[in-house]
Amino acid sequence: MNKEWIDNLVAIHKVDGALLTNSHGIYHITRKDIGLLKLRSGQIMIADPLVRYRAEDFARKALAVTVKPGIYSVEVYMAGSSDDCFLAFASIRFRNNTPVAFAPAKTAYDLEHKRRPPFRYVVEDCRTGFMDADVFHAICALPRYARADNLLYFDDTEDEVFRCAVGNSEDGELTAALVTIRKSGVYYWYWGIDCNNEVCCLIADFFTYQ
Repeated sequence: MNKEWIDNLVAIHKVDGALLTNSHGIYHITRKDIGLLKLRSGQIMIADPLVRYRAEDFARKALAVTVKPGIYSVEVYMAGSSDDCFLAFASIRFRNNTPVAFAPAKTAYDLEHKRRPPFRYVVEDCRTGFMDADVFHAICALPRYARADNLLYFDDTEDEVFRCAVGNSEDGELTAALVTIRKSGVYYWYWGIDCNNEVCCLIADFFTYQ
């Protein structure tokens, strides 16, 4: 894996409407806020919130680094051209500072087993997302025949172009971000580090290595 991903992540945070190139062509990148994500425990899961996982899947979905519990903005970056539009990046913003460096995001499983990079994540059925560990455990605890989407409501997922949203439980206590990408595959997540050497965002790259 070359360093093209670094150039792309730096560009989208420095330039509003950056032009980026991948194997499919040149695209204009635009940012959109999709909602607020509540992190009650501060441990972030990378997982499709509409899927029923097993409790034993936890270590492979949970990121090893935790953040301060709170409510954070979820933003996505769309790649557009004259005849194409798709999700390029998805991010949770913890601070308003601009990231100046990026570090690959490891899961708890990566850390426990001392796995070496690259740290890659499989996206199936063109869907993935972000959620707190509390949400993951709540989904796992649903009755055997209950559907995961009975717990969280996503009101924007019918948009055939965009199909990204933050969903909420009926009482508003549980939230998760659902993002839909152009094709299933293996992708990369990174921590954004600001000038104070603190984590300011978590970003998924669905653009560079399509």
